[in-house]
Amino acid sequence: MDLRSYYYSLTPSQREAYAKRCGTSVKYFDNHLMLKRPSRIPRRELLTALADKSKGNVSFEKVISHFFQVAA
Repeated sequence: MDLRSYYYSLTPSQREAYAKRCGTSVKYFDNHLMLKRPSRIPRRELLTALADKSKGNVSFEKVISHFFQVAA
């Protein structure tokens, strides 16, 4: 599952819990990370946490593809 699909599949309280597990806030997710073109590229620690704290729903590769468009 990609990061955007996972995040928006969560209820508001689950989003709060996920953001907290990742060491950030829902406001940061909504204002910077979940935009069509994210306005921030997180530090390596947050990139890793986004995958690790998703409980197996989002791979690290999917997190990276959310922030970096890889040429085929």
